[in-house]
Amino acid sequence: TGSQRYVRSAGLLQELHYAESLRVSGAGGDLFTAEVALDVSARSEAGRVSAWPREGLVGAAQVASSAAGQALEGRAQGLTFEQLLTDITTHRDSGRLPEHERWLWRASGRLLREPERSPALAQACVDGTLTGPGRALAVDLLANVGHGPAQAALREVLAHAAVTQSADYPTLLQHAVLLETPNAATLAFFDERARTLTGTARRAALVTLGALLDRARQQGSPPSAEQLTTLRRALADATTPLDQRAALVALSNARASGAEEQVRALVSSEDTELRAAALRALGSLGGSAQARELLLAHATEDTHGGARVEALDSLRRLGPSADELHQLAVASRAGRFARADLGVLANFARRCAADGAPHEPLMELVEALLATPDLPRDVGHTLTALRAAEPN
Repeated sequence: TGSQRYVRSAGLLQELHYAESLRVSGAGGDLFTAEVALDVSARSEAGRVSAWPREGLVGAAQVASSAAGQALEGRAQGLTFEQLLTDITTHRDSGRLPEHERWLWRASGRLLREPERSPALAQACVDGTLTGPGRALAVDLLANVGHGPAQAALREVLAHAAVTQSADYPTLLQHAVLLETPNAATLAFFDERARTLTGTARRAALVTLGALLDRARQQGSPPSAEQLTTLRRALADATTPLDQRAALVALSNARASGAEEQVRALVSSEDTELRAAALRALGSLGGSAQARELLLAHATEDTHGGARVEALDSLRRLGPSADELHQLAVASRAGRFARADLGVLANFARRCAADGAPHEPLMELVEALLATPDLPRDVGHTLTALRAAEPN
């Protein structure tokens, strides 16, 4: 059942109210209930209309345990844990099974249905039963399932001496980025790994820690000061461009705004890959006035194409201001962009339009790009479509 109501004024949609409830029943009673409600109103701002939730998006769901169990049994489609382990062992040299994606769906259903089996899968990873691609598949499975027992099993595998000494250990660490809801113990584990490991393994732990901290933030658990200190210290202590780039990726993944000053210092590096990594990271660290100034300068003046691309993308992610779009248009009219940049700029403009960037200065940039001599045909098509489109 549901209802919806809208209010129009002067031909424009002003309010939208929507509510829906769902109940699925079986012989044993209600198996599933859910309610969703949305209230949105619009306002005019600087000649543009935007919308935002008035009461917020409210959703609630309850699933009876018996129904959840039945659903997971259906997902497993008869695959037992014993057969799951046999399948991985049989295909351990390749880590791929016939109808691999379907098998993963069934196998994850089995581990979700029987979380107590997670330690047994971990044991196979450390006792020599599974190595190489087979062990990597088991680690993937634990990370995909991601409940508490699976995360505990994953940590057991990644801490075992037989695994830490293997050549694929750095890769196995990075498989943990598949975790949707890392718990506190898992975050603490990767924080410890990032502080104590060395070389390639440390770089892998850093990058993974950054990604998991952002995942936890999305779930309502912001990183602790100690965890962010681990990432910032890694950048401060880095002695090679490779270590510096890994720390930059980790800080960017974690959206560690407190590290922006450290990152800005690397934007002037003569190492083009390091410079590009620093410019990429600035797009995730808050966007201070100094950072935006650097991004605009490198988007229009950097001699390395990769660095220009990263500066533009970071500027887009931060949301370019009207003045920044105007400065890009000025640079285009002055011929400061290489031909190879035109496609990147057209895509930049397209994505800015989708994100709701200021329309008039964005169209100024589009017109400046369209005036470029010998404009590639595909770039021209993209820009012409943008010019003809209604403001978002």
